[in-house]
Amino acid sequence: MIRAPWRTPEFRRPGFGLFRLRTWIFLLGLLSGLAALVALGFYVRYAHLASQFDLEELGQMPERTKVYDVKGKLIGRLHGMNRDVIPLDETSRYFIDALLAREDTSFFEHRGVDYKGVVRAVVRNIKDGEFVQGASTISMQLARNSYGLMDRTLHRKLVEVMLTRRIESGISKNKILELYINRIFFGSGIYGLERASQAYFGIPASNLTLGQAATLAGIIRSPNRFSPFKNPEGAVSERDTVLGRMVTIGKITESDAIAAKAAPLGIQPEPQSVWQENYAMDFVRRYLNETWLRDQEYKEDGGLEVFTTIDQEVQLAAEKALQERLTALESTPGYEHPTYASFTAAWSKGDERRTTYLQGSVVVLDNDNGDVVALVGGRDYEQSKFNRALHAKRQVGSVFQPFVYASAYEQRRLLPHTSIDDGRIRHHELEHHGLRPWSPRNSDGTYRGSQKAEYGLVASRNTMTVRVGERAGLDAVRELAYAANLADPKKTPLPDSPVMYIGAFEAPLLQVTSAYTALANDGTRPQWHIIQKVTRNGIRLDHVTSGFKQRLLAKGTASLVTQGLSDVVEKGTAASAKRLGWTWPAAGKTGTTDDYRDGWFVGYSSSLTCGVWVGIDNNLPVMPRGYGSRTALPVWVDVMKAAVEQGYPAEALSSGPDRGDVEVCRLSGELATSNCQHSGQAMNESIPEDLMDGRLLCTYHDGQRSWNRPGRPPYSGPQPMQPVPRPKRQRGVIDRIFGWLR
Repeated sequence: MIRAPWRTPEFRRPGFGLFRLRTWIFLLGLLSGLAALVALGFYVRYAHLASQFDLEELGQMPERTKVYDVKGKLIGRLHGMNRDVIPLDETSRYFIDALLAREDTSFFEHRGVDYKGVVRAVVRNIKDGEFVQGASTISMQLARNSYGLMDRTLHRKLVEVMLTRRIESGISKNKILELYINRIFFGSGIYGLERASQAYFGIPASNLTLGQAATLAGIIRSPNRFSPFKNPEGAVSERDTVLGRMVTIGKITESDAIAAKAAPLGIQPEPQSVWQENYAMDFVRRYLNETWLRDQEYKEDGGLEVFTTIDQEVQLAAEKALQERLTALESTPGYEHPTYASFTAAWSKGDERRTTYLQGSVVVLDNDNGDVVALVGGRDYEQSKFNRALHAKRQVGSVFQPFVYASAYEQRRLLPHTSIDDGRIRHHELEHHGLRPWSPRNSDGTYRGSQKAEYGLVASRNTMTVRVGERAGLDAVRELAYAANLADPKKTPLPDSPVMYIGAFEAPLLQVTSAYTALANDGTRPQWHIIQKVTRNGIRLDHVTSGFKQRLLAKGTASLVTQGLSDVVEKGTAASAKRLGWTWPAAGKTGTTDDYRDGWFVGYSSSLTCGVWVGIDNNLPVMPRGYGSRTALPVWVDVMKAAVEQGYPAEALSSGPDRGDVEVCRLSGELATSNCQHSGQAMNESIPEDLMDGRLLCTYHDGQRSWNRPGRPPYSGPQPMQPVPRPKRQRGVIDRIFGWLR
């Protein structure tokens, strides 16, 4: 068989292989160039996107506004995030080692992105067939958490990578660690290492043990799932994993890990009711919101330091006194309402029913500057958020009597020893008001005839108080009540009737207590306030003003009322204060409304004024004979005793300005005339000097029935003797002696 000559194929011709190689090189180069261009485009684009983020925001971490008491003690937090920012050097070294072992072993070697870790994570995830391992470094987590880059997309991841590289190039490794440990979430509403350490273990972050540090590092990846409060077993399991990893990379020895696993963690119980969840902190929050935090930025970012006037020790003593004294009342014979214990047994969290047990409120104010030292608005803030000290308008009753007497003293219409009738009120005495027949009764049902005016205040005699009010005049008494901020004439005008004299109107405890500070402070009422100052990062924000004072009464008037209210505590309706343990000088007034629906006591020492109200929210009678001296006074004594122990003095009360002895008429309270002397109604009275000016001569004993002239209330006291005509002859020594005897 003849074969054709062998021929070399064309593609094997000399030179074709070189051509093919060059073609592949060209194509690869072209593709590489295109890939490089694409990569460059992506790099430029994502570098540009990363450059839009402000790195200053890395350090702007919302914190909760911290609230301090008057002694600088931290008592609560408001608004913002539950976080305390600390520097890196206040962190336990154990935690840094545990954190790096758990989250980023090569943190100090890479430049933000751990490419070996990325490859390792990809291989592990492919092997397991699911996403079981991430590749985010601490720097990448910081970028993601700081700017909210939470989407699981390639676009978000590329932005995160470029932003991380930018962070790494501009910030030191130690600063990145510091920002990270302060920003990270630790579950249960807790942010930052310091708050986590305090909340879970009750210690600062600098004192964390190896086991505690490993626990906190272990829960970072799933903080809500492994929170020591909610899942202590899971938290311990994560701790052991971290300790094992620390042994692997040589941070600790095996024996260290064994010891750490054996040591108790000391996890604190989750707080069910922290101190800030009470009526005083509610008041601070309301005050800030209304006067300061109108800007939503402050509410969201927090970070303020609020220094209040609250004294935590007195506050806690007031809460304890109210609870214990009212619990004791609930166990006395005659009390028929549900008790706090029975209500609590049937109550569950979230139940917003009105409380049916005995309630109360307490306010303590500084006499000199109006500082709110303590404020309690009820027995249990969790069961009832209604702040009775601020918002419960209750009938004030006889605690208003001191202002009726003060008005009469101020107008020179009365003195403590002026005679006032304690008999029944007759209709003709009040008919000029156009009233239907009305005759207020005294609480004990008795009527004791003519008495010194001060007795009416000391013994809380309604009939005498009405007659004193008539002397002062309805308009004058009402204007004093408005000036004392007991009522707002536009919103809650006071009754245009003598019923006002015996407190037939409503006011919250804070306003009543504030009004009494004028009596304690020589007639000047300081405006109450609860905020001393507000700062941010130590810089004072001068939006808070305080120190406003209002002159309500002359110093002499305040001293005369204080004199009477001191007798209330010494020998009047509040005399039981001594038996209850009060041994210091004080002045105050009890108050009880119809059917014993409200019990009051408002009193003051030389430094503080304290008001107490006791009653039931639905306005039912508390108990038979539930006088303020029985329901409210014991609480007052306990609170004020605690205040003395905390350094608030209870010294001799102010005696007011100097006094001078003057002869006055016993019936009118005005300067005595010769006819007052002849009728036997002249007497010596010690009068404060500032009440001497403007005092009139007694016109009654000059024969003019001045009490009945238009514009002046009718006189309703004891009928005087008829004026005796002055003798025409010159009186001798014997006549004068007999005159003195008369």
